[in-house]
Amino acid sequence: DSAHYFDKTQEVRAYGNVHITKDDINLFCDSLYYNGKTKKAKLWGHVRVRDLEYKLTTDTLEYDAKKSQGIYRHGGKVESIVSNEVLTSRIGYFYPESRSFFFSGKVNYKNNDLTMTTDTLQYIYAKQTTYFFGPTKIKKGKTNMYCEKGWFNIETEEGSLLKNASIIEESKTIKGDTLLYQPKLGLSIGKGNVYFKDTSQAMEFQGDYAKYSEKEFYSFITGHALAVKIQEKDTIYIHADTL
Repeated sequence: DSAHYFDKTQEVRAYGNVHITKDDINLFCDSLYYNGKTKKAKLWGHVRVRDLEYKLTTDTLEYDAKKSQGIYRHGGKVESIVSNEVLTSRIGYFYPESRSFFFSGKVNYKNNDLTMTTDTLQYIYAKQTTYFFGPTKIKKGKTNMYCEKGWFNIETEEGSLLKNASIIEESKTIKGDTLLYQPKLGLSIGKGNVYFKDTSQAMEFQGDYAKYSEKEFYSFITGHALAVKIQEKDTIYIHADTL
């Protein structure tokens, strides 16, 4: 609606219905400060950023046109235009050219029946892969996962869970230092201090390495392997190198 341009310093201050375009990116806000020398801008009030795939809303945004990088520090919401993805966080960095995001502080992600809560999350949209770097809870349908580091692919639903990792799916629980999850193959692999429990069969297993195939109804465990069968009045322990 109104703007002040300072020729010597190449600065712009704009007020009311501000709209900026750069390539496929559109930025909207109530007021703007832009430095033409540094190519940096600051946007205030009802800030919205849109490209061909995502929409970001926040109250304040810093944008570096030279680096093609945007930062919000006081809470923001990212929504996909082409799917049901919604993500909120306290701090967020987005890089339109590389199609990636980095979020921290109470990060919540939701897409249909998939939810993720963590403190730090990197999302590479081109690969449909999220990377987390702190205590993380993932829920997909009836499956609950936990880890403190790892990655998860939104499209294939495959993941690698590290540090105090666990996967709980109805009557089955698997824990370990590292868990590899491939649900479309019905496969879970555990490495290091593996613990597997099936309450429907009243069975527990421990070992250094384990493989569980849901489709084949088959479990394999090796390295200091221990099987525990819980009965009504007794418990059977079976020790072996491989079970």
